[in-house]
Amino acid sequence: GAMLEARIPAQFTSRATMRAAVLPIADMTTRKYDVLIAAQLGSALPVTTIMLVLGAIALIVAVINYANLATAQAVMRAKEIGMRRVVGAGRVEIMLQTWIEALILALAAFAAALGFLALAAPAVRAMSGVDILYFLQVGGAWLVAGGVVLMVAFLAGAYPAVVLSGVRPASPLRSGKSRSAPRPVASILVMIQFASASFLLLLVIAAQLQRAHIEAAALAPREDPILILNSLASTGVDFQTLRAELAGKPGVKEVSMADSPPWRSSGGAKPIGAVRQIGRTPEQASSANFSYLKMVGLDYFDALNIELLAGRLLEERDAAAADPAATNNDYIVIDALLARNLGFQTPQAAVGQTVFNGSFPANVVGVVEPDMMRINGMGGDGAGTLYRYYAVLPPYMTTHPIVRISPENIPATLATITQVWDRLAPNTPANFRFFDQLFEDSYRQQGRAGQLFMVLGATCFLISSIGLLGIAVHAASQRRHEVAIRKTLGASVTRVVRLLLADFSVPVLIGNLLAWPLGYLAAQSYLSAFAYRIDLSPAPFVLSLAITLMIAWAAVIGVVLKTASVRPAEVLRHA
Repeated sequence: GAMLEARIPAQFTSRATMRAAVLPIADMTTRKYDVLIAAQLGSALPVTTIMLVLGAIALIVAVINYANLATAQAVMRAKEIGMRRVVGAGRVEIMLQTWIEALILALAAFAAALGFLALAAPAVRAMSGVDILYFLQVGGAWLVAGGVVLMVAFLAGAYPAVVLSGVRPASPLRSGKSRSAPRPVASILVMIQFASASFLLLLVIAAQLQRAHIEAAALAPREDPILILNSLASTGVDFQTLRAELAGKPGVKEVSMADSPPWRSSGGAKPIGAVRQIGRTPEQASSANFSYLKMVGLDYFDALNIELLAGRLLEERDAAAADPAATNNDYIVIDALLARNLGFQTPQAAVGQTVFNGSFPANVVGVVEPDMMRINGMGGDGAGTLYRYYAVLPPYMTTHPIVRISPENIPATLATITQVWDRLAPNTPANFRFFDQLFEDSYRQQGRAGQLFMVLGATCFLISSIGLLGIAVHAASQRRHEVAIRKTLGASVTRVVRLLLADFSVPVLIGNLLAWPLGYLAAQSYLSAFAYRIDLSPAPFVLSLAITLMIAWAAVIGVVLKTASVRPAEVLRHA
């Protein structure tokens, strides 16, 4: 508390509650992601917990997959198990053998996973700053890992152990077949597998649709390139001087500034500086959702090609005082989303109206198109933006110059701007960025979530498909006689294929239906991290179902065709 009081001006601490906390060094690498999740999703779950949950989903699918494959393999091992039972092996010995086999495979998989992590660690560290092999240095990590391997081996081998130990000695030796797992149980396992995979697929589709939405809305072809210059903080350069120097230079069309560059949060030191509660009355403002505040310079909307929908843009006469306590002559422009949230039926209806920032009135002089230059969402669903014009930004804000340039001869224009910058700020190297570059940099963090869902989803689908293939082999061997009789009675290969595919599709369909409610909630939570997001229509769910069915059919089509092509005489001869 004393440190905060000594270092933060009283005018800020009096308007917000601030506190300091001590964090372990080990938590610092993921702290930025934890803060992002807490601020955007309203969740206190750390990113490590979320990663563990997603990883657990993939592990559960793998466990179920092993159970499916091992159970299906019981058909081929029927004589072996039956012979062991004849020579005296009991149920306990058979179950123990099954668990040992599962443990050996789990250990091999764990070793392969460590090798994969070692190969991927440099790329992950470069991308996110997180060392995925750090857990190996933590005390007790190997003990925990060993416990997980044992638990996985036990759970994966439990159901096959029960099925195999239940094989009767005389049954496989008499008929060549075993009493394998009941098909309803196997179908339930497939449902769980594809429900998990479909859940992750929905997140993948939502993430990709959201990115396409942002790119289409915010990175639509613009008339001119937009250049973001260095922050003027610590340069000693006055914005008006920079503006005057750049005005009229070849290739320079508009020069303005803002308190933060596109795709960034507010550049100010004051945490609440970027958001305000706006209402049509002081009482309404006190309970309103947050809206975004942008402090901008003259010609800001022209510099960024933001369309005016009603009223007029900000002018010299609308300049606000740099003193944060001054509230007179507060003229603002709002975007169409904020106008809608305030209850105005049309943009024109908002022009000339008075709205309230707390108890302070502000006059709306114009309405512009929605501000799409934010990725992170903090102000509720569809929070809008209000703009105030400052000739000189308050001292606690950072000035970011924005320049719209001609698309012709861009290298020469950049060289001209660099010469002006080097003359005015010789001690600060020029580091200019284009509009779309800032978008890519800012979106990268959210994009990693989509990439994570994609990797986990693909892994789950691969595992699920292998499991379904095992069940297909198992079911096909059981239905050979049925297929032979159907073909004897006149069924064509095409009809048998349709029948078998439909049979295998039922657990996949049910698994999708089970995944949809949780997938909807998870996708909504992910999308809530964005300032402007897509509406979650039925399209992702239909697409998820179609992709899941195609993957399932691709996994079993070989077995289905082989079973449907069986010669009835060959099967019935050995019945």
